[in-house]
Amino acid sequence: GVKTLSVAAADIVDGRLSLVDALVRMSLVQSKSEARRLIQHGGAYIDEHRIEDIDAVVPPPTSGTCIVIRVGKKKHGLISIS
Repeated sequence: GVKTLSVAAADIVDGRLSLVDALVRMSLVQSKSEARRLIQHGGAYIDEHRIEDIDAVVPPPTSGTCIVIRVGKKKHGLISIS
């Protein structure tokens, strides 16, 4: 199934949620080091855009209140903005 993470809008707007933290909090990866490795090797996507910067933050949604996070081809997560 799809893993979900609910976060406050202020955390997204202020750029306080890093992609590394989001991946760990959604249990899409086991550790922060695994998340960083995955990002460096081009295996992490935010709304179908590949992210290769390990310091990337989760951006505000382009439409609606959800952001799709994908790891590899089959693992998906949904960040819901509250």
